[in-house]
Amino acid sequence: MKINRTTVLAFFLTVMTSPCWAWMAGFASEPLVTSEDLTDKRKVFLAGYGVLGNREASGIHDDVFARSLYLSDGKNTVLIVSLDAVGYSQTLANRLRTALASELQLPEENILLSATHTHSSIDLQGIWGSIDEKQADAITNRVVKSGKAAAANSKPARLMLGLSNQGKGYNRRLKSSDIIPQVLSLNITGTDGKPIALLFSFGSHPVALDKDNLAVTSDWVNFSRNQIEKELGTKALFINGSLGDVLPSLDGKPNDVRTFEFAEEYGDLIARTVIQANKESRVLNSHLAYCREPLPLEVDNLKVIALTKGLNNGTIDWTSLTDTTLTTTASVLVLDKLVIMSVPGEPVTQLSQTLMAKVPDYDRAIFSLTHDSLGYLIPEDDVGRKDGYEETFNLNPRFGTELSNAIDRLLKQCLGSQLQTQITR
Repeated sequence: MKINRTTVLAFFLTVMTSPCWAWMAGFASEPLVTSEDLTDKRKVFLAGYGVLGNREASGIHDDVFARSLYLSDGKNTVLIVSLDAVGYSQTLANRLRTALASELQLPEENILLSATHTHSSIDLQGIWGSIDEKQADAITNRVVKSGKAAAANSKPARLMLGLSNQGKGYNRRLKSSDIIPQVLSLNITGTDGKPIALLFSFGSHPVALDKDNLAVTSDWVNFSRNQIEKELGTKALFINGSLGDVLPSLDGKPNDVRTFEFAEEYGDLIARTVIQANKESRVLNSHLAYCREPLPLEVDNLKVIALTKGLNNGTIDWTSLTDTTLTTTASVLVLDKLVIMSVPGEPVTQLSQTLMAKVPDYDRAIFSLTHDSLGYLIPEDDVGRKDGYEETFNLNPRFGTELSNAIDRLLKQCLGSQLQTQITR
């Protein structure tokens, strides 16, 4: 049979210009902590347990990273940056976004900074030992290098979304296995078939190791990423989900074992769920919408106010010694029919269930510790439990309500007026 070259060319152009192939994507990573950092006269303090813990790092078990993913549909662009850290101060976050925006010629608002929340990495939040100016410069340079390379590496791509409800964990607030079990897999490949990166998300504290560990590590996240990269041959980037009251557990029950062996076992479990979700994935057509909203908040948690003002290092950007107000950010990112709600703290399960129920006709996900790292996010009607650990770092009983209302507005803005009737409270 004779093949018509004009027909073949027309078919090729149709495929390559169809919506699902119109994405641009790029990935890059840089280490956040190096062996040279540990031999420097300046100490590297690990963050995450107690207050003012001053756990000095004794070595590196596995590299911790700044991992960047550049995404564009040709009209709208975002840069997602995942830091292997418990969180980051508002001052450092602003510094990173400003530097990235300048290098990439991208609005600061379009940079989604997030933290994996490992409790065994350098203290970027400023509560457990903090970093000095030289360390902040080094961190900024590494993060910018990662973001800049991700943008430079971008090429035509295809996005495949996979979802599974097989994630495991223990809910310390509800003392049950009631968590958000959803594991998200967003596999990104070039139009040439070569892998670019896989973004995965699940809500659980990276605390398979306890305060006695003094080695730099991304905790169970390290083992998940390694297994995904080994099995699928692509680089993996992790964004934490509804983690506020969720601890690692293989069976939904409390776990007293805190070892690297347990971290590996739990990390492998999450990786297997991601890999299974990827097998059942579907193509996302090229449509990116991104909406964000400044969120002012009056802080009335006196312990948090006293701690952060006493540290005086930018953990929260207070404008004066007497000021108790701050401004944070909430956002919604839409990738085709996937709706991602990005929140500036650690939402507990009940609040995440409320947020996800707002758009029942869409695939949806929660990205936590994005934009800011401002403690726990709790439904207003559940604040005040006598045994509620999360209340310790809840900035205001209405924080959850204010955030939920902002997400309502952002969903309506980002999904379009014709879809407003599908948004439920």
